[in-house]
Amino acid sequence: MRLINNYFIIIIFISFTMSETINKGFSWSQHTSIISPKYISYYEPSNSYVIASSGGLSLFNDIESIFSDINIELEYFDLLSLEVDQYNNIWLGGNNPIGIIQIVNLESSDYWERDFGFDKVYLIKAIGNYVFCVYKSESEHGLVH
Repeated sequence: MRLINNYFIIIIFISFTMSETINKGFSWSQHTSIISPKYISYYEPSNSYVIASSGGLSLFNDIESIFSDINIELEYFDLLSLEVDQYNNIWLGGNNPIGIIQIVNLESSDYWERDFGFDKVYLIKAIGNYVFCVYKSESEHGLVH
C-alpha cells in the first residue's frame, strides 16, 4: 500500500510540474495543427508554401524544410479552400461551423472576414482583380465573385 501511495504522489507531482511548464512556456492557441491538409499554394513573399487544413493555416519553407505558424488569429480554423491573390492576400474558405471567407495579409498582419451565409466554401480562385468562390448553402450550390 505504501508503494502505491508513493507512486500516486510522484504522479501528482509530475502532473503539477508539467502543467506549470505548459502554462508558462507554451500556449495551445498559438500552434496550428496540420490535420487533413485541404489545399496548398505558393506564397512568394516568404518563398514558402501556405497550407490550409482542418486545423488552420501554416507555412512550409521548402528550402529549410520547416513548418512555421502564422501569427494571425483566425476566427475559424476548419479550412476547406485557399488562394493567394496578386496582392499577396491569402483568401480562405471555411468548412465548419460556417462557410465564412477569411482574408489574411501576412506582410501587414491585416485580417478581414466576409460572411455571406454559406455552409461551405469549396474553392476560391483569383483571376486578375477578381476573386471567385464556389460555395454550398443549404440545398444550393453557387458561384460568387
